[in-house]
Amino acid sequence: MSITLSAPLAWKSATSAEKKMLQSLQGNILKGHGRDYTANIFFKLDPSKPRESRRLLRALANDHVTNAHRQLQDAALVHGDAKGDTPFVHLALSFLGYQALGRASAAPDDADFRAGMRAQDSVDALQDPAVEEWEATFQDDIHGLLLVAHNTEAATDELAGILLEMIEQAGGTIVHVQPGRGLRNAAAFGIEHFGYVDGRSQPLMLVEDIDKE
Repeated sequence: MSITLSAPLAWKSATSAEKKMLQSLQGNILKGHGRDYTANIFFKLDPSKPRESRRLLRALANDHVTNAHRQLQDAALVHGDAKGDTPFVHLALSFLGYQALGRASAAPDDADFRAGMRAQDSVDALQDPAVEEWEATFQDDIHGLLLVAHNTEAATDELAGILLEMIEQAGGTIVHVQPGRGLRNAAAFGIEHFGYVDGRSQPLMLVEDIDKE
């Protein structure tokens, strides 16, 4: 059975094909993860150890990364009478990361992605400061980002510690760990640091979210 990508998806009554797709898709793509505490782990892989790096990503994917279907199930608890108490993990790779894995040919073809955010065209388009003015850690090569999130600071730190150790045991290097904490307004809506409600400008991909709106 085919999946219709030109219309919102009703995940609670998803077909077997739609459910399989959601289980193969990372969370934090169709909608935000919703946790109040994060640890954003920027890391490098060792290009001389591609097998160890690929084993690391396999272990992260199998044991820690949250798929979209699981995220939606957890969110149903978080926003219901029983608050969910589950971790959330998302993994993103840069083109340099694909290269370090020996899988450059499998990377997206998008020219901007392959050039990276330090490319002058990207800096100009985003009106960013010169790369030399960035925080020192972000001037370094970055192969990947692990977004680790939970409902308490202690739980987030504990899980982040486990993942940091996994990266280092695979020969990787931690470039930077950026902690994050959710902000909420008087109505308990999550807000950006500028004060506006988080996610309001994003399209609604799910029928359940459209109905709620």
